Amino acid sequence: MPITQLSVLIIAVFLFVCFLLASIFNYKARFKKSYHFRSHFPYELNYHGKFKDNIYGNLIYILYFIAIVVFFVFFKDVSFNGYLIFALVAGGLTLISLTALIYIPIDQLRLHMIDVAFSFVFSIGFSFAIVLSSFNKFKETSSIPSLVSLIISIVVTLIFVILILNPRLSRWAEMDVEKKEDGTLVNVRPKWFPLAYSEWAMMFLYLLSLTSFLVGTI
Repeated sequence: MPITQLSVLIIAVFLFVCFLLASIFNYKARFKKSYHFRSHFPYELNYHGKFKDNIYGNLIYILYFIAIVVFFVFFKDVSFNGYLIFALVAGGLTLISLTALIYIPIDQLRLHMIDVAFSFVFSIGFSFAIVLSSFNKFKETSSIPSLVSLIISIVVTLIFVILILNPRLSRWAEMDVEKKEDGTLVNVRPKWFPLAYSEWAMMFLYLLSLTSFLVGTI
């Protein structure tokens, strides 16, 4: 595993964490309320605002995006094969589709849902490509890193399957009903919003997949 690839991945993870911190802090300052991964969508970090309204968060995300692109462009492995090419293509498409989730609001429902579908497909494709790649390498070399990569990628793929098969996901728009003091019933956002936390799960699992991908090259 080239030191450069590891360094780029560490930088990318650091930038993603900085993006979250800057954006959530900005969200709290703008809307005067807390942000929760379990119930808020990624796009809400920029909702009802221009690029400059979350300038630090957005600039950091651009750097994160560039870091991942560099990771893929300069990716090297001695056992370069069709599985790795498939993984690289799927990984790049996943990055693009996940980025779109941050900037396409639910107001554009059809476009947002199409992007969600693509994100799931590309994410599963990426993790499954890593499964195939690491299994192929483990079969040839019986190396511990390839076994670790295989286990991580299988777990990630299974989590994606669980997210997709979640029966609540098909009813993601359902709201909770809350009774106010005057007896009026109002619809409120549920504490656990299936589509929202599924989108965030894809974001975090993507980083785990990248880590697994890199471990497999050791």
